[in-house]
Amino acid sequence: MEGWKLKSGLLDDSYLEKEKIACLINGFLFSDQYKTSTYKYALFKVILDNIFTLNGFTLSLKIVENDFAKIYWNLVNVDHLPQRKDGVSSIERIVSSLVQKYPRVEGIPFDSLSPRIRKEYLSKAGKNPSKYVLGALYGDFNGKLYGFDKKEDSLVFNPCFVSYLQENKRVYDKLAFYQWMLFIEKRLKKTKAVMGSIGTRLDESTRTDRSSLERFKKEIYQTEGEHRCFYCGKKLENSCHLDHFIPWSFYKQDVLWNFVCACPKCNESKNNRLAPDPYLHKLEERNEITSFIPLLHGYKRENLDNRYKKALFNGISIWIPKMMPMH
Repeated sequence: MEGWKLKSGLLDDSYLEKEKIACLINGFLFSDQYKTSTYKYALFKVILDNIFTLNGFTLSLKIVENDFAKIYWNLVNVDHLPQRKDGVSSIERIVSSLVQKYPRVEGIPFDSLSPRIRKEYLSKAGKNPSKYVLGALYGDFNGKLYGFDKKEDSLVFNPCFVSYLQENKRVYDKLAFYQWMLFIEKRLKKTKAVMGSIGTRLDESTRTDRSSLERFKKEIYQTEGEHRCFYCGKKLENSCHLDHFIPWSFYKQDVLWNFVCACPKCNESKNNRLAPDPYLHKLEERNEITSFIPLLHGYKRENLDNRYKKALFNGISIWIPKMMPMH
């Protein structure tokens, strides 16, 4: 039976050396065989984006479906990038049908859609991973990456793969992006000048609604006494920026325990880098003090520490603020 038709697949959770894991991933990324659309790249990206938020070694199928669908709305409706070697993919047809039904949403990003239209789109497009790609990607990795059952609500991952992908997330983010860009470029038959814009759109298509960050800023403001920049100590007036302590480019989750208030200068200077170790301890102390906040329920100090170390291991560079915290 062809992989995409599989309704379930047992996980082969046998131990794998890092070289074997790398071989399997590279075989998937660099082979054009059995890739008629970009669906496999999208599913692999969803896995990478959620690799630090697994429940044990499982990932909710609902999260997979929603994240997968969100990626394609912007790529198809905003950027009009083809997602299939020939013809039109199923998800492109779904987007087109909704745009015809609601002409006002043409060119509108996913985060700007009304809740009703979002729900309608996700209910239709969210079925695509289970229907077309879950079994196919499972087969590409010979069942060693994850196991699944379409009757269940989660994917179960091989612990060896989880550890390896966490340690090498940044590398495979870039490799997967590049192969996805090449796939689209072949269809567009355009020059390399297009590549940068395609890559930017692939990244931005997975971003969450930035307006929702205001609730995090409000929580931090209400629980902290004097409002000062987390990094330089400058007093904040009406110019507070909410900064992802562990850069969003590496850890694509909006969670209160990873947010700090920063002045515009520090936030822009830090960009996609990490603050030095003393600031990690400072954030851990703040999270302990404010652990009563509902948005911090489920926070574990070791999770923040683990993600900081994995970000360093992945080559995220250190940024030095002008003023170090006093201890």
